[in-house]
Parts: sequence; structure tokens; C-alpha cells
Amino acid sequence: MEDAFKVQLPLLVARKKKPGNFRKQNFDHLEVSFTRSNRGNNLLTIDGKPFTLNRRIKDVCYWECVKLRCKYIKCSARVLVANRRGGKNLIFQGHMYSVERKYRNSINWVCSKNSNNALRCPARCVTSSDTSTAIKLSHRHHNHPAGSFKLHKRSSRHRNVYKKNGFTIIDGYRFVIGTTNLRRTYLKCANFRSNCRARAIVNRDTNKVRMRHEGHNHSRKDVLAQYVRSNRGTDLVYHKGNTYTPNEKLREGQKSRDWKCSMYHKAKCRARLVTRITSGGDIIHVTSNLHTHPAMYTSQKMESQILLTWKQLPIESIYNANGKLMDIIPNIQIIQGQRKSVQLMFAKFAYAKNNQRGNTIYWNCRSRRNGKHPCNARLSISRLPNGLYKVCLSQPEHNHPPSKRLCRKYD
Repeated sequence: MEDAFKVQLPLLVARKKKPGNFRKQNFDHLEVSFTRSNRGNNLLTIDGKPFTLNRRIKDVCYWECVKLRCKYIKCSARVLVANRRGGKNLIFQGHMYSVERKYRNSINWVCSKNSNNALRCPARCVTSSDTSTAIKLSHRHHNHPAGSFKLHKRSSRHRNVYKKNGFTIIDGYRFVIGTTNLRRTYLKCANFRSNCRARAIVNRDTNKVRMRHEGHNHSRKDVLAQYVRSNRGTDLVYHKGNTYTPNEKLREGQKSRDWKCSMYHKAKCRARLVTRITSGGDIIHVTSNLHTHPAMYTSQKMESQILLTWKQLPIESIYNANGKLMDIIPNIQIIQGQRKSVQLMFAKFAYAKNNQRGNTIYWNCRSRRNGKHPCNARLSISRLPNGLYKVCLSQPEHNHPPSKRLCRKYD
């Protein structure tokens, strides 16, 4: 049978210094024979290594190694580790695989880097569902170096967990329910629409919380909304050097509102945020921070002009001249004067900014220099770490009636 075929291997050539000159190697010393596989197919054996028929073109047959498409490896150097979701991952030859599909007698694995949008590693393997150590590797190779995975350890530290306003607060971050079953409740960060990947699992029997992923892409502190008014009288939100216009009309009973960047039409900016009404003030939740333009307000002078609000300030407490806490908290607003100055409206009286020390701003009555008898009414507001304000009335008495123009405008 061997005499009927002439076996030719791909010639291994060595290039000389001069181009166009090659040296051919001789393969007459190789042992060539023909055998049959278990299925009755013809096999070409060269030095004990089998080759199977790939294709036939006229009188020429092309052969390929039987291990090319399906590699069966008997190797015990593999490890099954637990992942963050409670499942199993396979580690083999420095690469990690995750379960792609399960069958009765086998398990299909895919490289854990397959979900990486930048890599999309196509490598796969198949293992037997029993205790056998056989691994079947696909012909697709890894497109990344080995050892590029990280083993995640479960954190056992104590976490501060409580519920508030329909949210589950874990270490200061708000979580909402993603899915639930009889034994577990799967939580996701309330900022999941901003691509925050933080996840947690709550055991419904023991109420124990375990973090699946702790990587928040935002701070845990709530940012209070700062409102301004445009030249045309439109309500705007100022946030980090940019203003936002309302994207929808505020309906009765609505507790949140969508806003879009003021450069939406001019620069086709797609930045968005949402304001949520709470007892401590309106809180900002940024849904998209991708601006297509530089910051609208950069200098401190322009920021001081834009940080003028006619909305009610979030007040935590008010103290009278004797230092006692008042039970009734009236409305306090920061408004813009006729000359674009910063003024404060308190109990229908207007105050002008006098001085600032740290987080405390001191205000005097706007009418202190008008008339023969100046008004000595004074107060101060201090911003607390929680974003609320503390008001101290050092001189609450006025010697004049409130301005009728301001009462008509801001009542």
C-alpha cells in the first residue's frame, strides 16, 4: 500500500543571505506507513504520529494532524474554584474558564475573558461531568497571556446594613432589588443605570449580606441640587461647572425629574442627570456625564454668579438669639437682587451677604444703610457635613416692614 502513494511533506526551507536562493531539506529518513482508525478511516503515520485526510484535489491528498481540531489531554493539573456567584470556575494551564453550558455527561467551558469587550477570547474546552481528568480543548487559542485572571476572596468583614425609604443601605451605598428567589435576594446598586457594577446577595434565612462586587464608580455622599434661573426665567440645575435644563414637565406628586445639559442643542451634548426630592433637599443623580464641550463656568467669579437660587434651602435646625432651638422652620431662600447681587429671603425680609468664614456665611439686613435709623437684624447660616444648613438668628428684630415688591415676587 505504501508503494502506491508518494508521500511529500511540506519542505522546510532555510533562506540564505542572498535572496532567491533556498536549500531544501530531505525527509527520506522518516518512517511512513498507512493504518486505519477505530472508525475505519485511513490514517497516515509518520514516525508514529497519525495524520487524517483533510482534502483531496485530483491525485493529491492533503493530510493534517489528528490533534489539530480536537485535542484530548489526560491531565490532572486543573483546579475548580468558587466564583463570586457561588458557581465553579475551571483553571487550566494558567487560564480561567467559566461554565457556558451543561449536559448530562459533559460540561462546556468558555474562557472568562470572553465577556471582555476588548478581548472576546474565543478559547473553549469540554470536560466530563464525572471524576475523569480528560479535557478536550478546542482549536481556538487564547488571545491573551496566561495568568491574567484574579482570584476573588469573599470578604468576611462586618457591614453596616439597614433599610431606608425603600432602599437597602450597605456601608452608605443605596441598593435596590434585582432578582429574588426562595433563599436569596440579589441586590444591585441604585446607580446601576450609570454602569455601577456593585452587587450584593442577601440570605433570606439568616439576613446575612455578601458582596458579589464592591467596585462602585461613584461616591457614597449625596449631592444636593443647586438651582438657578436663566435670563428667560427657566429653572436650571447647576452641577460641576455646567447647567441643566428640564427635560420634562413636573407633574403633581412627582418625586423625581429628568434634566439635560443646556448645551443639548448647541453642542449636541448628551449629559443627563435626575433630581430626586427628599426631606433633606433635592439630591442629584448623574445618569450620563459625557459632555461634548468644555465646562460652561470655570472661574470663581462666574460660579459665584451662577450659584444663585430661588429655591428653598434644606434646613436642619434654627436657633434664636438665646441659642434655643426653634420648633417652626420657616422658608429660607437665596435670591438674586436687582443688581445681580446675592440676597437671602427669611420671614419676608431680605438680607445681604456680609462675610464668610469657612462653611458659615453672615448676613445683614438689606435695609441697614437706608433711612435715618439703620436696621441691625442679622443672621448666619452654616453648612453641615450632611448637606443641610444650621441657621442662627443673632438679631431677629427689624425696625421696618418687609418689602412689598419682594413679597409679591417670592410669595
